[in-house]
Amino acid sequence: MSAPRPPALGSDFVHGISRTSAADAGNDQAQTDRDGMMSESDKMRLHAFVEGRVQGVGFRAFTIRKAEEFGLTGWVRNRWDGSVEVIAEGDRPVLDKFVSALFVGPPSANVVRLTPEWQAATGEFARFSARASN
Repeated sequence: MSAPRPPALGSDFVHGISRTSAADAGNDQAQTDRDGMMSESDKMRLHAFVEGRVQGVGFRAFTIRKAEEFGLTGWVRNRWDGSVEVIAEGDRPVLDKFVSALFVGPPSANVVRLTPEWQAATGEFARFSARASN
């Protein structure tokens, strides 16, 4: 049995995150503690696999730029099968916007599938970087 095909780029729903809710995520107030600060328990981990024309097109550099722009930590690397793997930690609304940016990618990329997995953050990363291919 083959995996389900991702929705077309023009659709309103992409890989579990609607374009509308992802675009509006930055407008939502994240839940805060009594001091108005996010607690570590509010942090999430995104583990994503990006498929398509994503190697040799500046996708890792694009991912690092976007992660730094959004204040995320983690890493990105090329995989032997031609896909790109991303681990990123941060606030869920910010990660949702990051996923939307990854789905678009840099101008020369052609993302055909982005598979996100959501987990609790571990806080193990100090910054966002590129890792060696596997």
